[in-house]
Amino acid sequence: MTGTTAPATHRLEGRTAWVTTGSGAAGRVAASTLARAGANVAVGFIAVPVGGASHHDFRLRSADALDAMLDAVAITGRRGIGGQLDLYSAEARERFADHVRMELGQISILVNVLSMEGRDPTREARPAGQTLDAQLEGMLRVIDLLTPAMIERAWGRIITIVEVRDGTRDALEQAMTAQASLQSLTRGMALDLTPRGVGCFLIGPGMSADPAKLATLILALCADEAVTLSGQTVALSAGGTATG
Repeated sequence: MTGTTAPATHRLEGRTAWVTTGSGAAGRVAASTLARAGANVAVGFIAVPVGGASHHDFRLRSADALDAMLDAVAITGRRGIGGQLDLYSAEARERFADHVRMELGQISILVNVLSMEGRDPTREARPAGQTLDAQLEGMLRVIDLLTPAMIERAWGRIITIVEVRDGTRDALEQAMTAQASLQSLTRGMALDLTPRGVGCFLIGPGMSADPAKLATLILALCADEAVTLSGQTVALSAGGTATG
């Protein structure tokens, strides 16, 4: 293919990825990118109700968004499964993980997407379980659930993406707060997991805003050589350079 740069296919052949995401672009990019590289993909879809929508309409929109993600995986020829996931429920997390293992095999790649958006007065207030702290706790529980098998196989990737859904000041402030917490978390996990073959990475909101760059970065972090960079944060500074 002259004049183009395409991701190497089948680099992740035989691996299974779990992408926990909402309806933002970053989750779709992650799922389709991993599938094109050869991985089978499970999508744990986190749906947040919007004020003014009926429960029926809300569930339909959520199902349509999930179906679109799974269609993007299927187009690649890889297997994809998914469902709405209550990240804050231990029973739901374990049930989803068991289903993925049964259908697709052991999970060796986990991509968590934290989507930030400005507060909208037309929307209902989010329950306490959907605060940033609760999102982080739910994410940590998923990591605890999956890392033992990654350690046993001496290969794994934990990639966290902070995504800004809109350009409001409120959303950007939330993203910066999340990134600050996640940087320490990522470095701490890396100290324990990197010697066991599990790479831990954080992608900041600057990189998640560009689908092409995000796809390239996700593939690069899944390369065997990338484990030596475990614990790093990748984001765009105001000057457009990568920071870690």
